[in-house]
Amino acid sequence: MTDDLRNQYDPDRWMALGRNLRDFRSGGPEAEAFYATDPELGRDVERWRWMMAEASYRASMERDIERVVEDDLRDMWDAVRRRNVS
Repeated sequence: MTDDLRNQYDPDRWMALGRNLRDFRSGGPEAEAFYATDPELGRDVERWRWMMAEASYRASMERDIERVVEDDLRDMWDAVRRRNVS
């Protein structure tokens, strides 16, 4: 597995490179092939994407919920990763 692909499709590496999770793209054939080699990471990214989509939807539909910001995305990713560590 090349570092280039891991830098592109692993959110931890993405953030370590100083990039925002809002710009992270985890879809497409190349990403699917990458996640096939690391299924646990693929499942985590999928869970995170669902959490992000749900939070964004709720924020757009309910007035009293703030829009999802970078810190929220990072917190969601940390929550997904912690769940797998424990």
